[in-house]
Amino acid sequence: MVTSPYTFVSTGETILYLDARPVFVDVEPSTRNLDPALLAPAITPRTRAVVTVSIAGHPCRAAEIAAIAKERGIPVIEDAAQAHGAEYKGRRVGSLGDRACFSFYAGENLGAYGACGIVVTSHDGDARTLKAQADAEATARESLALVHHQFELGAANYLALLNAERQAYQTKIGLVQAQAARFADTAALYQALRGGWWHRQGNIGKRSVQR
Repeated sequence: MVTSPYTFVSTGETILYLDARPVFVDVEPSTRNLDPALLAPAITPRTRAVVTVSIAGHPCRAAEIAAIAKERGIPVIEDAAQAHGAEYKGRRVGSLGDRACFSFYAGENLGAYGACGIVVTSHDGDARTLKAQADAEATARESLALVHHQFELGAANYLALLNAERQAYQTKIGLVQAQAARFADTAALYQALRGGWWHRQGNIGKRSVQR
């Protein structure tokens, strides 16, 4: 499985968990994402998938990568753990490949309580399989959690806690969207400064704070 070397350890670790071998393709200096120009030579008859990474919320060049993968008849799986809400050529990250994985770990820009995530796909068969697996795992976890919370807090307090967590998560989605808009404004300002008077005067890279 071909993927990017510039990512969190879980990307390659998941491939190893499947008894597969990660094949790393170097990244573009400008985006730190997998370089499509280097992808084709890394694909062999043994390649089963391309796993892209949109690092730090910056989308990879998904259209170019998907075209190469489609020509070779292999699927594209998006590691979108850090790219909630990001867009590439008018399309949301998560809809650019055959399947995509999002992380809601507490350290992500859209974090939840504990380690959790979501998988999205455009294939009905995959969706049914994933839902069946998730339902089975969730039933086992919820049964254990319910017993524990009923013992420690009582059923009423357990339901109130779940409701509070859901409301907090809904609020955080709005905050993440507002934060993304501020980042976009800051990036636009930076790009304007690079091409404006400040750049022409040769001030890029110099300290702007006088002591």
